[in-house]
Amino acid sequence: MTNPISACDTSPVLARPAAPENLNLAILTATTAVITWNAGPGGAPVAYYRALHTGLPGGWVAASRGNETFMSIKSLSPNSRHDFYIFAVGFDEIYSLASEPINCITPEEVYSWPPDAPAEDKIS
Repeated sequence: MTNPISACDTSPVLARPAAPENLNLAILTATTAVITWNAGPGGAPVAYYRALHTGLPGGWVAASRGNETFMSIKSLSPNSRHDFYIFAVGFDEIYSLASEPINCITPEEVYSWPPDAPAEDKIS
């Protein structure tokens, strides 16, 4: 009689990283958002993080360098709503569950003009 335990699959169970927590909008301009977060407790080690922007085709907009817990997302549309989710990605490319979303509305773009031109450059 064979032992049923020895016939079990012995390949490792792949664990996913814990979902990021406590997302915070650190900086917001008309075209850029800087998001920070805390690593979730437990789970597999994190290789890097990815941001999902739900308003864009394809959605993925940025990846962190290594396991840094902040990200700068650029080329946003001014005066628009943006919804982001952050995912932790393990060294085996398994994604965590999504973080809670962070939402923002970018301000309108403000254009500034150069300071007063010298008098000789002014048109009368």
